[in-house]
Amino acid sequence: MTSHRVHNLKKFDNTGEDMEDLISIGTIGLIKAIESYRPNKGTKLATFAARCIENEILMHLRSL
Repeated sequence: MTSHRVHNLKKFDNTGEDMEDLISIGTIGLIKAIESYRPNKGTKLATFAARCIENEILMHLRSL
């Protein structure tokens, strides 16, 4: 799961945000993904989590 998080974060490398902050925000997205994941929906956890992480970071960047 960590390699997926790092890969997602590389998209946001040019935003001017500190990478440690992005990792923290991505971790919040991962926690939310784990809490709301429903395996019976047919989606892999890694796929679902990647979207949650990306959405969490985008919401943060929009709030700046």
